[in-house]
Amino acid sequence: MPKLTLSRLVPGTVRIAALCFLCFQSVRIFAQSTDLIEFSDLIAVDTLHKPLDGKRYPKMDSLQRSDCFFSYQHIDSKRGLYSDLLLIKKYSDHWVVYRLDSEWYSSSNRSPERFESARGPFICIWSRRYPSGTCQSITGCLGLLNTETLKYAEFIDYSYSECPGVGGQVTIAQCSSKFEIDEAVIRVKQSSDTAAMDNCFPSGAYRLEREGMVKVGYYNSESAEFENIVCDDAALLCTGMPFSELVSQLKGSSRREVSFRFCAAEENQRAIEFYRGDSTWLRVITNADGLVIAYEVYTPVFSFDGLNTFHTPKEVLDLYPQARIHIDSISDWEYISFPNTSMRLIWQTDPTNRVGHHGKDFEAGTRELERPSAKVDFIEVY
Repeated sequence: MPKLTLSRLVPGTVRIAALCFLCFQSVRIFAQSTDLIEFSDLIAVDTLHKPLDGKRYPKMDSLQRSDCFFSYQHIDSKRGLYSDLLLIKKYSDHWVVYRLDSEWYSSSNRSPERFESARGPFICIWSRRYPSGTCQSITGCLGLLNTETLKYAEFIDYSYSECPGVGGQVTIAQCSSKFEIDEAVIRVKQSSDTAAMDNCFPSGAYRLEREGMVKVGYYNSESAEFENIVCDDAALLCTGMPFSELVSQLKGSSRREVSFRFCAAEENQRAIEFYRGDSTWLRVITNADGLVIAYEVYTPVFSFDGLNTFHTPKEVLDLYPQARIHIDSISDWEYISFPNTSMRLIWQTDPTNRVGHHGKDFEAGTRELERPSAKVDFIEVY
């Protein structure tokens, strides 16, 4: 898990904890979300070959870094507010001045509060905004800057508002997002009032790319864990997606509530089944937040890394030389699973019609086939 934990609490304190990064590494995994949250480039505005002039570019952070520091273009000494936040980066024989192209540092009611060195090349910039209007409000922003790629992103990590209502009643809306940052992954956990949940950056695990970050995990409030996002190849069906979004994707399908044993569980679970005519397409399990947390696919309409319910065990084993056919100890069905994924291909067999030839040590799995052309009955994603 990520090694640095940063959280904003009123009045904006930081919590740093050592963690170990184990999940969401670069492995072959079935389709994930492909939406890229792009980072912005810093803008070079000056190059310095002479010794730095402390008056021209006064240092405003206390990071004690030798490779870079932060300064500003203008200061309102009466208010103590800055604008045009600058990064001064050292190269072998010169310094380059970069401007962060952001409204957070160029208006009178916003200012950076604090700078923190994060894991690897990242620096966190904590800021606040105090909007004017009929409501009393505060908005917090976490700026994340990569000193190697010179890219920058902003995330709303805190929002609080008090607004007068009818009869003198005051409406309060508040949210906060806690960030855990690693070189490879940012994990975010949001807590909020219902009215304010759209104001702060949403929960999820995001893999850092050179140009930005991609969402690869979602937060399951029932298990209190971050879970991998697993999608079909077209990214129409994903764990972690809102169930309402799935319904809109499957227009033309009917649905009904069913009870069945998912993942060969010992007890039945409530699920929603999508079907067309007499054919079952999907069975979907959701959590209390209305997110899809698991599903079974019965139609070849959905493929996973090219695999669907039209595939046979011979075709799958040819594609995956390390894969083996196993027998589930609870359901007695056969399946093929894949390392570092949450997906299984299922054949609903029993001892009379196995697709694989299993010896006495059946727990080890087999690559020998009894029925090489038996098509997959369904695909299980969890």
